[in-house]
Amino acid sequence: FTNIFTQNRWGSDESVSGRGSEMVQTFEVRAALASVLSRHAISSMVDAPCGDFNWMRHVMADFPDVAYTGIDIVEPIIQKLQGEYAGNDRLTFESRDITTDPLPKADLIISRDCLVHLSLEDGVKALANFKCSGSRLLLATQYPAIETNVDTENG
Repeated sequence: FTNIFTQNRWGSDESVSGRGSEMVQTFEVRAALASVLSRHAISSMVDAPCGDFNWMRHVMADFPDVAYTGIDIVEPIIQKLQGEYAGNDRLTFESRDITTDPLPKADLIISRDCLVHLSLEDGVKALANFKCSGSRLLLATQYPAIETNVDTENG
């Protein structure tokens, strides 16, 4: 994943996290997430993986009372975000592997466009790890056009 980030292999001019993290691609998900945050009285959220925080920063700007922890395995992304948001106690960024590292407990874990990039084994590990965090809700995306789970290499 670090190689994908450093070489911008997903080819977006707006976000090194790929075209799926561009503002135009996240219009509906931003609105839906805002509804979830309000409807379920979310006060803390873990975004795993957070990627480059391109679109999520707009959601978080509208919810100043929600504590946000962005987690990503790509250390350079986390270092960049830690520098940009240093001193903001509400927004924190941590380098962790969602398949093996303990995750913080939150009202909501969001895992957007992640599981499809993991092997089946690591996808199951990530889901188990989300559960082990003791968090209240999980919001994860899938690709409905994929009818059969086919194993893949991570990335």
